[in-house]
Amino acid sequence: MGPASGTNFCLAEKVAERLKSNNVVTIFTDRMERYFSTPIFDQIKNKITKRRKKVEREEIIEETKNAILKDSEFFEKIKDHFEKP
Repeated sequence: MGPASGTNFCLAEKVAERLKSNNVVTIFTDRMERYFSTPIFDQIKNKITKRRKKVEREEIIEETKNAILKDSEFFEKIKDHFEKP
């Protein structure tokens, strides 16, 4: 159980006090981590994996472009030293 379950419990206690009732129902939720390895989440995992790969490709492309720009700026600055007069 986590924070959501604790919140549900506290609110259930307050509702029981207000209603002066011994019977109040609440739900203790969980984050379903134990189910992530089951087939029910395969579609979601596949979407996440595809998005991550796309982002990684975009980052690699961006880093490569930046490296090329830096190299070209560097070479532009030093080319006079290597060109023959």
